[in-house]
Amino acid sequence: MFKDFFLKFRNSRGFIPFEKSRPKVAEATRLWRGRSQTGFTLVEILVTASLIVFITSAVIRNFSASRLNLERVANVMASDIRLAQQLALSSYQYKGPIDPVPRNRCGYGVTQDPSNPQQGYIVYVGPATVKPDGTPNNCGDARQYQSSQDTPAYKSVLLDLRINFRDNPGQGNLFKDLYFEPPSPTVYFGNQLPSPNPADPETYFERVVIKKIGVGIKGGPPGSSCEKGNPDCIYICVYVSGRVEVSKTWTCPVPF
Repeated sequence: MFKDFFLKFRNSRGFIPFEKSRPKVAEATRLWRGRSQTGFTLVEILVTASLIVFITSAVIRNFSASRLNLERVANVMASDIRLAQQLALSSYQYKGPIDPVPRNRCGYGVTQDPSNPQQGYIVYVGPATVKPDGTPNNCGDARQYQSSQDTPAYKSVLLDLRINFRDNPGQGNLFKDLYFEPPSPTVYFGNQLPSPNPADPETYFERVVIKKIGVGIKGGPPGSSCEKGNPDCIYICVYVSGRVEVSKTWTCPVPF
């Protein structure tokens, strides 16, 4: 009688007999062991990690490419100007499509692309010092790019579609032709030999301005002029001495 009373009391208090709870304990143990034996394998972990690395690198690369870097664009063009200078300095013999014989050239230069002057430029080749018939060429007559005379293009470059060269209303061009004539090489701005004047620092260099599309010019809305040191503009300074450098300010430093 006491045993029956004890069992009823225990059951009423929520106690479960060990004999009845044994199957539940065994089932829980079996499930726990099953889960521990079905974890991620090393191969699965490596594949997942590789996918994460690949997706992350793709996102970072696309984000970096979408950012407009004016300084990088200016450095590329400055390198191409130095390329023309080096070709002239080394008296590189260019072999053109019309004249397949390598010949010494009067010089090499950089000009705006006539087909897209706002966003393109060309590294062009001057005429040969000697014509195919053996007669000497007058190099002084062909320092500027002449599209009508099929001036050879050593390299053609198109800028990012979000930027262009600074407008120069009324001047007919965005920047003067930059021409290097061996052996020094001598620098010509628009077929003119510069005459530096200490009273006018602007005579010591030619400035090429690259800007984001939409940025105004001198006299435009406040903060839109490249002459005011706008961060949306960058400047390439080509000096009469042959030095080429990129500047973030409108004023190209001139050593006196």
